[in-house]
Amino acid sequence: MLRVAVIGLGTVSIVHLRGIIQSDMAELVAVCDIDPSKSTIAGDTPFYTDYQEMLDHEELDVVHVCLPHYLHDTVTLEVAKRGIHVLCEKPVTVNYQRSQALVDDLKALNNGAKVAICFQNRLNASVIELKRILQEEDTTDIVAVKGLVAWYRGEEYYEEKPWRGTIEEAGSGTIINQSIHTLDLLHYVIDDQWVDVRASVHNILDYDIEVEDSANANFTFEKGAHGLFYATNAYYGNDSVELQVVTKQSRYTIKDNKLFNDEWKCLAEDAKLPDSKIYYGPGHQDCMEQFYKAVNEDTNDYCSVADALPTMEMIDAMKRSSKENKRIYKEAFLNG
Repeated sequence: MLRVAVIGLGTVSIVHLRGIIQSDMAELVAVCDIDPSKSTIAGDTPFYTDYQEMLDHEELDVVHVCLPHYLHDTVTLEVAKRGIHVLCEKPVTVNYQRSQALVDDLKALNNGAKVAICFQNRLNASVIELKRILQEEDTTDIVAVKGLVAWYRGEEYYEEKPWRGTIEEAGSGTIINQSIHTLDLLHYVIDDQWVDVRASVHNILDYDIEVEDSANANFTFEKGAHGLFYATNAYYGNDSVELQVVTKQSRYTIKDNKLFNDEWKCLAEDAKLPDSKIYYGPGHQDCMEQFYKAVNEDTNDYCSVADALPTMEMIDAMKRSSKENKRIYKEAFLNG
């Protein structure tokens, strides 16, 4: 049984805590948050306000990092230095540069600590089936991929936790917080990498925040596919995410948590996660189980920090394209 702890008891931690408790491979032995009022969130589980103290006093196999974005890389590295495996919530951190630095630092450690990033939507049944179809059944050229996210966040969302509205602590807005999973799936499902992007990252709501509430982008991928991405937090509520892949043979659409072919026949449907916010998706439990199994069996079957780098590249390239009002090319982006 893996001895597991959670650092950060904010909104998403509830999903992690439930997943740990429900797992046959894990035992929740400690939790940590700087806010003492959260000491009872995990019942009688030992509670700490200093994660270093927790690491000193507890014998741990795995730590879940559920902190604000700007703390992800620093805390993850500190935990990994002790040889403890880490499952970190998305994003890797606030930008690509720091994400790459974390990859390099973890490689230098070379102490066996595994670090996974929680891109749980990769494990949705609809996504798994779409990826399988594109690899095994419809191997014709991919013409286009599209991701649409129309959600809503009121101004109180940022007032409740001010870090969410700052560049320094959040890194960005909708493209790093709400719609990052869809951006991640753009390249993941087609197994391809972006080569250039023209994007606009902007605000259409009158909130007093530094980060964007909306964004749109036009990507080109290495194998020639055209990518369209649009995301906003300015809709009436959290509408269904749409992901579409067009090949020379067919068209596949994920909408309302189901995968359809071009005749709108349902090919797969995501599992439902009771008592959870719809925008989390149902994959957190699968993500945790996958990582615990990888730890127990010493495999690399999980989304590593390096695996998450392309998504962090896309986020920063979109921001640069918008700021400089021009198309950004990956080669130039990575070289400076």
